[in-house]
Amino acid sequence: MNDKNLEICEIFSSISGEGLRSGTLATFIRFSGCNMRCSYCDTKYHNEVSYYLDIDYINLNDNLLKKLKNRKFVIITGGEPHCQNHTKLKKLIDWLLKNGTEIIEIETNGKYLDIFIKLLSKYHQEQKVCFSADFKIEYLKDYEYIVSSHLGYEKLNKNDCIKVIVKSIENIEAARKIANRFRNTNVMVSPCYDMLSPTEIAEYIIKNNYQNLRMQVQLHKILWEVNAREK
Repeated sequence: MNDKNLEICEIFSSISGEGLRSGTLATFIRFSGCNMRCSYCDTKYHNEVSYYLDIDYINLNDNLLKKLKNRKFVIITGGEPHCQNHTKLKKLIDWLLKNGTEIIEIETNGKYLDIFIKLLSKYHQEQKVCFSADFKIEYLKDYEYIVSSHLGYEKLNKNDCIKVIVKSIENIEAARKIANRFRNTNVMVSPCYDMLSPTEIAEYIIKNNYQNLRMQVQLHKILWEVNAREK
């Protein structure tokens, strides 16, 4: 976590491409920086900074006001939002919910999900903030990742989801075990497109009657080029 102003890569309106609200019009706030280096990252430009936002002075910035005020559905994403200053991030969420936003979805890689949920527990309980948390199968051998992540996943509910990118049939089996472990929320599987097709996932789920898995196809990768800006 840094102690600087919030570092924002881009702010834009688009269609939510994944998660429980896939297909919904949303305003995205993409923060800069990430604490992981996933091989399948589709926003490799996330380290770029377009805005340095001091939330205490947001009302003085007409450009940002137009982009953020009265936006009903806001998705906070990255990079990884956790890498930002937590106090200022909380202030931004407070401001959004006081200025027309009805629900905020936070996309996170899950490594510090427990900290996020504690920070926003009141809003999470009121269903004003929900979490779309990745489960990084490629980091399963990382003890710190497993321990810290599980603390947060157990606090997710039916308004949240765990997203698993699968590269193989074995990964689908791992996702099923995750779904069995965290029954209080939704577990969604998506294909790593150059390694496993959506059809292969669908047929495997049908064949094995895995009723606790929910398949998704990431809409933004169908509608636009991978790594396309503001999409």
